[in-house]
Amino acid sequence: MLVKNLERGLILKLPSDRSRRASGIHMFFMRIPLDIVFADSEKKVVDTVILDPWTTYTPVAPARYVIELEKGKLAESKTEIGDELDFTCESA
Repeated sequence: MLVKNLERGLILKLPSDRSRRASGIHMFFMRIPLDIVFADSEKKVVDTVILDPWTTYTPVAPARYVIELEKGKLAESKTEIGDELDFTCESA
């Protein structure tokens, strides 16, 4: 929140029992628009969206991962619903 740019994508890992509605996100206090990818536990894309600051969004299907990217990365990568992703979540 409150960042002016996003140099690197961020991955939020949600609890496995989240419903579609509980997989939603908000952009409160964000200064920049973001591309958002929602993926299931198999890392398969279930929804994508471009969000502006101060908006909310609920994906069309439950998500295990929410990936925040710089606006334009979705179009650049041609990521679509149904794509299988390959990434690793780092533990803090």
